[in-house]
Amino acid sequence: MDFTRHLPSAKGPASKFICNIQEKSPGIKKISFTYDAAEENSRNLYKIHGRSGVYMPRFEAGQKGEQKMNKTIWALAFVVLCSGMAFAIANASATQESTSKWQGVTTAGNIVTEGGNVTSVTLDVNTSTEKWAGAYGEIDGNLVLAEDSASAFMYSWAYADGDVGEVCVSQNNNPTWANLGGGVLSTAIDTVWEFTPGDADSAASVFTEDGVVNIAGTAYTSNASTSDVNSWQTVILNFGATTTPDDVAFCVNITQKNNYVGDPVDFQLIAAANETAGITQDYYFYVELV
Repeated sequence: MDFTRHLPSAKGPASKFICNIQEKSPGIKKISFTYDAAEENSRNLYKIHGRSGVYMPRFEAGQKGEQKMNKTIWALAFVVLCSGMAFAIANASATQESTSKWQGVTTAGNIVTEGGNVTSVTLDVNTSTEKWAGAYGEIDGNLVLAEDSASAFMYSWAYADGDVGEVCVSQNNNPTWANLGGGVLSTAIDTVWEFTPGDADSAASVFTEDGVVNIAGTAYTSNASTSDVNSWQTVILNFGATTTPDDVAFCVNITQKNNYVGDPVDFQLIAAANETAGITQDYYFYVELV
């Protein structure tokens, strides 16, 4: 298979990276490449996702070469040189620290009255939604360079406060990220989860604005919802369609600020849930560190 990719150059016009891929044995690919720089004797390095220390190899103008590599040589970053698609969002391990639901006041209020009295009463009550689940937390991780399933990393760059990225959750445990898309309307979420559109907590009532998340260098714009406290914005994306819950991802940009109760976290988001009381669902976490 031949693949030609035009790469941005720091000097002058774009350059061209031409690949020929041959399957030599299961799990091993032979890659022949030709690098044609637009500027003679260019020695530019090409960054991947702008992360310091992660680079494509350096080739001089007209240089040719050949190498063998495993199917996955960039762990976590999911960068395959000749794939034409470089999604850096990855499966994330998740440790559930706690979970609970709003139960309201433990003791009912009362008035004192007697026969013949008519009393004016103001009642105050909060009832938990059944349509939405929330999650927040911190992120620990590294950007790494290693072979697939390696027991050690060749290089590892620690993720630190101030770094950015995205967190997405989905009921899909094996999404096709190449099909990721924006432009998802809140009304589609009401249809997929069978929410009543006129309800105060329907998707159409909750996701009333547009938001943007940038995944693998692409900005996706869709209907979004901003939390009441500290303005955490959840954005709806899909995997090419919006017909089943598996088609949908709920994403938020990583930011270091407080969650809704004032604790410092890296993310906070909401996701649609089956509103039948007592029905549990699995949500899978995906993270891109940039």
